[in-house]
Amino acid sequence: MALQQNLNIKLSQGIMMTTELQQAIKLLQMSAVELQDFVDNEVLENPCLQKQDEFGEVDSDSISSADTDYEPDAQFDDLYEPVSSYESSHSSADSDYNLEKFVAEEVSLHQHLNQQLAVVTGLTPQERFICQYLVDGIKDTGYLGYDLKEESKTLNVPFEKLEDCLTVIQTFTPEGVGARDLKECLTLQAYAKKILDDKMQKLLDNLVLLAKKDLKQLKRALATDDEGLKTYVKKLTGLTPKPGLEYAHESGVEVIPDVVVTKDENGNLKAELNSDSLPKVLLNNIYQKNSFSNKADKKFIGEKTSRANWLMKSLQQRQETIYKTANCLLRLQRNFFLFGPEGLQPLTLRQVAEEIGVHESTVSRISNEKFMQTEFGVFQFKYFFASGVGTSAGNSMVGADAVKRMIKRIIDAEVETKPFSDEKLVKLLQNEGVEVARRTVAKYRESLHIPSSSKRKVKM
Repeated sequence: MALQQNLNIKLSQGIMMTTELQQAIKLLQMSAVELQDFVDNEVLENPCLQKQDEFGEVDSDSISSADTDYEPDAQFDDLYEPVSSYESSHSSADSDYNLEKFVAEEVSLHQHLNQQLAVVTGLTPQERFICQYLVDGIKDTGYLGYDLKEESKTLNVPFEKLEDCLTVIQTFTPEGVGARDLKECLTLQAYAKKILDDKMQKLLDNLVLLAKKDLKQLKRALATDDEGLKTYVKKLTGLTPKPGLEYAHESGVEVIPDVVVTKDENGNLKAELNSDSLPKVLLNNIYQKNSFSNKADKKFIGEKTSRANWLMKSLQQRQETIYKTANCLLRLQRNFFLFGPEGLQPLTLRQVAEEIGVHESTVSRISNEKFMQTEFGVFQFKYFFASGVGTSAGNSMVGADAVKRMIKRIIDAEVETKPFSDEKLVKLLQNEGVEVARRTVAKYRESLHIPSSSKRKVKM
């Protein structure tokens, strides 16, 4: 059989993800902070873009809102109020002198301990070295991370010498630093605060009973009554179990709300875009293809102009999608915005997608890292997409997060000596119209880090 080569023409349809489409999808998923960084890089790389400065002053001869062939899908006036609630609440504060901007450099726990060690006198070089070694072994919580018996063998130093040096460190602030366990930590703090008497020492010796809430045995150990025990427990709970965390500085995550929900005097809700979350980008008409004679320069400027037009259109479409999604959430989760988290209703991505006429994946992307400012706090868009739990009203459903808050509210109001079991919680929720199984109550309770009724019970 002879092999032959043939040239055939075949016509087929397919879907291709262009580079611009891929970037538009990434743009849709970005948070407000990430978007600011992305646009800043675009402005640096594209001479046809210019970012409006913070004073709103632009050169009218060189700046145009758009190219003559560019028609945006929506006008900004349709999406923004003249001044958003977020902007008005911050503009006055930003215009004044803000002393908080000049913050002193944060000192870590080890730096703080080394500063105190440097002014200690009367130490031999060996003792100073050991103290420095022990300081390096202190954890961020303030506890010593070394076993002195093991370190005694490692350093070939008597155990008593290590304990003497540790005693020096335990005189430093914060009180309780350098402790080897919880009891020693609280004892050091009680001694520093001059509340360490015989009964406090007995209470510290019986922390296990306190953890079990066995008040009957504690009163017997301290030889005191209810009021006396309450006084000592109050003093003890005023101490810090992890003193080192006072110097554990964590940088917070910057969050800029994309949408601000307000309520007028008549109680009507309104969602408006936060204009501060969108970078102010304008087209720079200084660079035009007709002003260049070189073919390569014309091609470069043409590509950059197209890129600039694409960016502005993508930004506009992004904000329009956020605006539609926010208003849809405002309608479908109205009880939340009126009554708080307990009013959260079950909601799916599909419901919102059908409501605003986009694909479900688009709603998923727009819900990621987008935030809405409400009177109850700042929430991520995806927070409003809650799973549902059945109610006694037939087809009606209630959000899982709302059920968790109901469980927490009920447990907070219970009597400590007679805590509610999971079975009792099921019945109490049924009285409020929520049908839920006992295992579901147990799962929600554990997710709230609430122990079982046997561990919550206080023994008098």
